[in-house]
This record gives sequence, C-alpha cells and structure tokens, in this order.
Amino acid sequence: MPKHYILILLVSLLSLTVYPQQIDGGNGHAIILTKEGNVLTTGRNNFGQLGINSTKSSNRTVRVNGLPIM
Repeated sequence: MPKHYILILLVSLLSLTVYPQQIDGGNGHAIILTKEGNVLTTGRNNFGQLGINSTKSSNRTVRVNGLPIM
C-alpha cells in the first residue's frame, strides 16, 4: 500500500469528531462504525468499496447512507 494512503487514513481517523465504536479497513480504505450507529468510510475507492455510489476516492470521512437496520 502506498505510504500516502496510510497517511490519508491516519489523518482522516484522527480528525473524527465522533467516537468510533469499531474500525476496520484494508487496501487503502477504512470503515468506521460510530457509537451512534453511523457508518463512515474513507480512503481509496477504485472498486466502489466505500459504498457511496461512486468510484471516487475520499480523503475525508463520508457517511454511508441507505444501510438496512438490523
């Protein structure tokens, strides 16, 4: 993984104004579940892995909408 992707992920995670409940990721992207139940994603998105109906990468956290409540 290129070093700049790691830096982007670290900066994005450190700039969160919410408290993460769980964080996961891989291959240049991260997924954050907040204590409020929101899902945030950030990082590389070349295959749509951020779940934001786009393949544009993001260096900021983006809320994933439209997830079913379990």
